[in-house]
Amino acid sequence: MRPVHVIGAGGLVFVAATSLMTLAPQAAPADQTAPFPAVSIEELDAAAAAAEESFLQIDPDAAPDLSGITPLAHPGNVPYRKCEKPEALKAVLLKPGSQLYARRRDMSAYLRMTNVLATRDCSCSGKLVRASAILAFEKKLMAKAGVSNPEELVTRPLYDEARTLRRQVEYLCGGES
Repeated sequence: MRPVHVIGAGGLVFVAATSLMTLAPQAAPADQTAPFPAVSIEELDAAAAAAEESFLQIDPDAAPDLSGITPLAHPGNVPYRKCEKPEALKAVLLKPGSQLYARRRDMSAYLRMTNVLATRDCSCSGKLVRASAILAFEKKLMAKAGVSNPEELVTRPLYDEARTLRRQVEYLCGGES
């Protein structure tokens, strides 16, 4: 697990968009003659076996690295589910059941966790992300991915990272995030 670095909210959006997009496929240079390097079946089998073995070694119940986090003495923790969401945020997040809802839920969860860690604010004001911030983040992700429809974004890695960061937030805030 990576250590938490405190930076401004604008920096978080840039860092998140930049780091997420490093996972996106990159276009091949125009002067490249072969679309893929030549790889033998044996090399592919060995790489697949190594990748599978590495995956099987992952411990999903491993304790998170909390060495860089000091719990707050008086966190004023309020679980997100108890925070009154502004109408603008409700409108952006939509109702469950659509691809756009799922994408924005993933982005919101990631932005929420990174904001709490950056601001060390465990109250609703630290956990509620502005609707405009979600839309700006979405726009940057779309530009970086080269898509025109937010439903085409791959946001599951953001949600997975938010789940990891949630353990740090709960440790920092002394309870449910």
